[in-house]
Amino acid sequence: MDLLQSKILVKIQYKNRKIKQIELDVNQNLKDTRLILNQYINFPFIYLDNNNNEIFDQKELLTKIEDIIDGKNLYIKKKLMPRKLLGEKIDSKDDLSFYLYPKPNFSIAQKKSSTNILIIGETGVGKSTWIHSLLNHLEKVDIDENCRYVLFDEKNMQSEYESKYGKKNYGSSVTDKPEIYEIPSTTTYPYSLRLIDTCGFGDTRGSEYDNKIIEDLKNLFDNSRIENLKAICLFFKASETRNHSRTNYIINKLLSLFSDDILKNFIIIFTFIDSLTNIPAINVLKGNSTFVKIFGDIENIPKFYFNNLVYFINDRINCDSIYDDNNINFNNFLKYLNQLEPISLENSKKILTYKIHLETEFKNIFNKIDDINREINQLIETKKNLVLKKIKF
Repeated sequence: MDLLQSKILVKIQYKNRKIKQIELDVNQNLKDTRLILNQYINFPFIYLDNNNNEIFDQKELLTKIEDIIDGKNLYIKKKLMPRKLLGEKIDSKDDLSFYLYPKPNFSIAQKKSSTNILIIGETGVGKSTWIHSLLNHLEKVDIDENCRYVLFDEKNMQSEYESKYGKKNYGSSVTDKPEIYEIPSTTTYPYSLRLIDTCGFGDTRGSEYDNKIIEDLKNLFDNSRIENLKAICLFFKASETRNHSRTNYIINKLLSLFSDDILKNFIIIFTFIDSLTNIPAINVLKGNSTFVKIFGDIENIPKFYFNNLVYFINDRINCDSIYDDNNINFNNFLKYLNQLEPISLENSKKILTYKIHLETEFKNIFNKIDDINREINQLIETKKNLVLKKIKF
């Protein structure tokens, strides 16, 4: 084969995903070809021969492209860093194994210096999946790895919920009380994180349950010595199209928990993103009078977009680009988070205390009203009986 004939268009295939079609000299060895491919491929890779075997560094000088090319396809494999798995394996699905991330034993000093993030949203909006996905991003879990980390065992939580409340209904949260999930500092984010996961507002258990969330949240702040928040993340489904009374109710409940000084640290997280060009929930929030009254223009609030389901399914061919987009958005989220100044919870704690006090007072008043109504009904009944006796007499 002469020099002109040796150059052909080659499709670089990565696990059946077409990456690039590049003109290569098939007589060139793999080592020299790697220098060319590195201009087009943004991850470390290993060559594969016709039998799908890996070709290691020492053989690259001795092997030519024509020795491993299949027609006009050149196959490669992403080179993954060796990983020491953390925690206990608790589940598996297809070829993915799920590990329960070990709980760190934070000292008082670590807790005090941690980045505190409050996570709030309607039941079913995807808060739990986002928390797990953030953990996998922080641990740099690649889409091609067969492991995923979780911060809590949702199957176990489901069982505990059903033993307490019976079979879970659609729209009810399995998170029974606010929980703090702690993540040590990583090379991805240099500060330890404390994620405060709240129960879903708007749960099918009704307004009494929402009032319990408020009281539980205050107790959590007090008992866990949480003095400030770096961010409050409001979660919304990107596909939400209706500005209904439920949305108004939830927004009112969420925003009534805090003093005005903390509003500047609110962040909106949109979940279940299919396309950045069509996010109906943005228009819903623009048309929500309560939201606009408190925050003004939604364009002034930082927003981040995620489709976290791709972390937990093994459809790597179709999810590769979404996984990459999520990682970019997590990087942007952490970068923005790092710029924020933590806001003291002192004023917000006073508001929560006052709300709980009012709830108690109103409850007492309503109980007294009920007692009075019962007494009135008894008097009416007594009067009727006296009238009837008089008539008979």
